[in-house]
Amino acid sequence: MSEEHTEQEHFQPIPSPFDVRIQEADLYITHGLYDEAASAYQNLLEDIEEADLDSKEKNPLILLVQEKLNKALNKGSTGETELPPTMSQPEDEEVDPVRLFNQGLALKDVDLFEEAIAEFNRAAQAGHNQVESYEQCVECSLALEKFDLALEYLEKILGLDDLE
Repeated sequence: MSEEHTEQEHFQPIPSPFDVRIQEADLYITHGLYDEAASAYQNLLEDIEEADLDSKEKNPLILLVQEKLNKALNKGSTGETELPPTMSQPEDEEVDPVRLFNQGLALKDVDLFEEAIAEFNRAAQAGHNQVESYEQCVECSLALEKFDLALEYLEKILGLDDLE
């Protein structure tokens, strides 16, 4: 097999910045943070409207984000505090390691370090770059001042075969 062919087999499309931001706002909803989600959707909506996209790309994004914004506002205004189901997917669904990793990053960005560690672990187990995933676990562990846990992840990294 040629090197070029191998690279094509492992290529995964990079999500657009809007996709990543939608996922991040969705995470707020997942954790019952409706006001934060509404704010994130509102900022995203403004950025999409200002973006240099043609209407075929822009209009569906605007409709999607507006719908999500309205749901977040409605849930927030009713004072609903029940947390929605966990982000974990049923076992029979295909797991996207990149999405798991991105969810971990979004959780880390909002200081939900325990949840982020769980997502980074799932990403590593699902095939995402283990070194990168475990490095994120180290950073989250340090943020939680769980130094023993950080050390465990560092030892995991050192024990990996694909360590660069």
